[in-house]
Amino acid sequence: MTAVLTVLVSSGCALVASPPDDDARPSSEETSQASEPAPTEPGREPVDPEAFPLAFDGDAKTVFPERPVYDGQLVGTRLVTMTLDQLRARSLPELDTSWQMAPLGLFVDIETQDEQLYALDLRVVEGAGTRAGRLAMTLSRISPATGAVLDEVSWEKTQDVQSSGDPVVKIVAILDDVVVVESSGGDEGSRRTLTAVDLAAGEELWTRRPGSFVAAEGDTVVLETATSGEAGSLVAVDATTGRPRWTGPGSVSTVDLVGVLDDTMTAVVRESADADPEVLSMSLDDGSVSGRTDARLADWSCHPTDGTVVVCSLPGERALGFDLATADEVWQLPTAGRYGVWVSSVRGDYVYGFTSGGRSVVLDAATGRDVTETAGAAPVSSNGYGGLIFYSGQAIFYPAEDDETQTPG
Repeated sequence: MTAVLTVLVSSGCALVASPPDDDARPSSEETSQASEPAPTEPGREPVDPEAFPLAFDGDAKTVFPERPVYDGQLVGTRLVTMTLDQLRARSLPELDTSWQMAPLGLFVDIETQDEQLYALDLRVVEGAGTRAGRLAMTLSRISPATGAVLDEVSWEKTQDVQSSGDPVVKIVAILDDVVVVESSGGDEGSRRTLTAVDLAAGEELWTRRPGSFVAAEGDTVVLETATSGEAGSLVAVDATTGRPRWTGPGSVSTVDLVGVLDDTMTAVVRESADADPEVLSMSLDDGSVSGRTDARLADWSCHPTDGTVVVCSLPGERALGFDLATADEVWQLPTAGRYGVWVSSVRGDYVYGFTSGGRSVVLDAATGRDVTETAGAAPVSSNGYGGLIFYSGQAIFYPAEDDETQTPG
């Protein structure tokens, strides 16, 4: 009997209730049809994928037919889109299909790092009687150019019986071969689970429940153990073994990572649900607190840059630049004469987003100043070829404007 699917979207990840029954993973011949990018047109400069587009050509945009699209990435000379039942890679700049891949269950997340693609695949194996079901997960490291699966690991977890919501599973950290995955139910009362796997070895390393991801640096993973009804602690563990290294002082209710610089982690922390948020600077070596200041708001979502200033989104289309070296805010929007900004992505030293007035903008991450007057798009992923946005369940590619890119360095 065909299973019924209930699908929602949260933070770019698919929430899946009941997946298909067990399926065999298709072979690489069935899923991968590699093609090399076409040569550069005569008289035209070759595109550097590492360049930063400063404006996008809306007249030349391409709307892709697959839908609904839940995630997408530009990596090297490939544009990859993710629906629940397919990964599809297109060559850049031609946008011809290079390869396609089907999941064992349903694709729920993709990430990129060091020019490689990571795809997370989920099946929910229903329980019987009073027995809880299981989450069956497969994580693959994939060549974006060919679609070849370079490494793969599968594992299962018993569903949290305290949760009544649909499972949410996402990749939260990639540390060379070690990848950390967070899973939870879709309801607010769900406990979160952190699992680390070794892709090269093809094995699960450790699991912590409750455990919500905070930060990862070097061979250290920081998590917090709070639940919706009870405060917890900040805990640092070894990325490979999961053994605790330190437990932070005091209790925490919520933790939002600001960034990590020189083994110092900066985070916005609430000690309890009704406490005022504070910005804490903590040592990753032993958890000691070296700085503490008041934060005006909680719910920070921060993006690293190529410098010491991170870019953070706050509720109400607020954005700010926070210098990890000085632990100070160096710019903020809105101001008396400038709109607030919803940040869609940060890459290098550039901030992409759009204003409450509906304008697409590119900002300098270090200063918050406008880089271009008209950007043309606010991509969630970009490289020297252009930018990718999502609208009404579809992925749309905007090519970079000629002569409107900044080369690295």
